[in-house]
Amino acid sequence: CVPWVKSLLAGVFGLSEIVDSGKLRFIVIDGSTVQEPAATATTYRLHIAIDLINLSLHQVEVTTDKEGENLDHYTLAAGDVVLIDRGYNQPKTLVP
Repeated sequence: CVPWVKSLLAGVFGLSEIVDSGKLRFIVIDGSTVQEPAATATTYRLHIAIDLINLSLHQVEVTTDKEGENLDHYTLAAGDVVLIDRGYNQPKTLVP
């Protein structure tokens, strides 16, 4: 299934030239809460970055419940195109 999804994404987004040239990297970032068994509130936060083209984990971090969604959790480089949700809408991390 993974090769088919990779091929589909490349075709839909017209990424074959971009992926081959290595100029851009498409990353999807999101965070989620994790609760221990029987917990009544958030115990940890899980921060994940996935390479959209390779369908592979780029980065994973687990923090305490005190850490919110923030781009500071990730190592990003020039040429990264990042898809985030509104939880990451923090101007200090969006504009260096």
